[in-house]
Amino acid sequence: MGGIQSGPFITAIIALLGVFITVWRQMAESDRQRMIDRHQQESDQIRRFDERFQTPCNLVPQSLPSPTECPGS
Repeated sequence: MGGIQSGPFITAIIALLGVFITVWRQMAESDRQRMIDRHQQESDQIRRFDERFQTPCNLVPQSLPSPTECPGS
């Protein structure tokens, strides 16, 4: 018999399949985590923008004179 023995060949195929599945799962998890991180970063940026925008808006009504204090009224 000069052919390839089927036992080691099948074992090698199963081992390669196991490596492929492990690498594929790791890549999928990495992509999922990257999407979660991106969403969190966007949420943080929106929150910081809202905080920065609210501060000046809260100060504007206090800094404007009331209608009775306007010159020429």
